[in-house]
Amino acid sequence: MINDITSKPFGEQLKKQLLHEFNNNDRNGIYAYTQKYMAYNSNKIEGSTLNSEQTALLFDTGTLVNNADFVYRAKDIEEMTGHFKMFNEILKSLDKPLSVEMIKSFHYQLKSGVFEDYANGYPIGEFKNRRNSVSDIETELPENVPARISSLVTKYNNSPQTLNDIADFHIEYESIHPFQDGNGRTGRAIIFKQCIESGLIPVIISDDDKIMYYRALNYAQKHNDHNPLLKLFEMAQDKYYRKAKDFLPIPNDKAEQASEVMNGFVEQLISSKMAAPEQISTCDSLDTVRCIIRHDRSVMAIDFLQNTIVLCNSGNVMTSQKLMDNDKQGYDVFCKIADSLKEYIGSHNYKAFNNSFSANNRKL
Repeated sequence: MINDITSKPFGEQLKKQLLHEFNNNDRNGIYAYTQKYMAYNSNKIEGSTLNSEQTALLFDTGTLVNNADFVYRAKDIEEMTGHFKMFNEILKSLDKPLSVEMIKSFHYQLKSGVFEDYANGYPIGEFKNRRNSVSDIETELPENVPARISSLVTKYNNSPQTLNDIADFHIEYESIHPFQDGNGRTGRAIIFKQCIESGLIPVIISDDDKIMYYRALNYAQKHNDHNPLLKLFEMAQDKYYRKAKDFLPIPNDKAEQASEVMNGFVEQLISSKMAAPEQISTCDSLDTVRCIIRHDRSVMAIDFLQNTIVLCNSGNVMTSQKLMDNDKQGYDVFCKIADSLKEYIGSHNYKAFNNSFSANNRKL
């Protein structure tokens, strides 16, 4: 699972990058990925027949390629494009307190283009006008919904807004079931907004975890115990983080600190007799590492450090395997330092990293 040290910096950077790409119509990064990932899974949970490739094509081109073996349901297409619009509405709402009208606007974006809902007489962007049901849970009567949702929103806005509070909100929201249809998708959209605003890694429930999600939600509603749902939320955070982390570059300040560490790393190579000074081309080795750390993905930088060591001599690169064969003790030194840097990459606490780096040096 993702720890708190990793979660907060990632959540903050994710929010910044999502808004940057959304506002600049950039559809090639984390914004587009999250749009498609969330729309596909949230709609699939509710029975959509569109697969992930069709979802991506609909988002990227606004079209679907005709397949003689597949019959497209108009509602599935309408709700998928509606989910794309709802996601944009969420981004526009960030840092604005959650409100009843905001929740209604999410529902309107999701459902305003769905003909079947109009044909069924379902209110669009308004609370339900007749009773509905979900599983074996008794949902709220239509006449009580406005007061219940208003109270729920006020309670959440006055809470610390932790993942626990987000889970509790979702449990009660789905118990109320305020709309005639679209309650699961609007509820999960609200979770996304709440996580982003709290600097948390988003909780995006995968369709693969649909049964676990329904069971945990039902259990919480019946037994007033949110722990199973909270564990599922943490699993969903971990799954999204692993898929999304490579879309985000390392912040410049962290890259500069990592570059300073690399200077110490090269000095350590020399002092441990792993390489003579004349073997190391500072220009080649350090600039290469700095470039990777500053401009590429953190995981690539870590893999680079863990699997290779740059011993530049007229442009030659010695691999970690060759280094290990030549000097097992020296290779162990490298791994210890690389592990220290790996821990640092996931933390903003540079002092803690320096202590770890120094401690490893003392062990040599």
